Amino acid sequence: MEYLTGEEIAAMSRDRRDVNRLFLAQDDSGLWPICGKFNATKRAINRVRRLEREGLVLDDLLAYALTIEQITSDIVNHC
Repeated sequence: MEYLTGEEIAAMSRDRRDVNRLFLAQDDSGLWPICGKFNATKRAINRVRRLEREGLVLDDLLAYALTIEQITSDIVNHC
């Protein structure tokens, strides 16, 4: 997976869908499903959405993207 720079994220529109699309486009976990069950990037995006409903505040796209990266890493490394 290629990591995004802060400048690349800042250059995107203010729409989180752009970040999601970029992460999903770079995702190769479909080739090696985590534990043979799921796509790690999709699961991370859904987890961030749930955490935000529960009160997590992410003020900008950089924080959003870094949170997805961290959660994806946690999912992959703890399976």
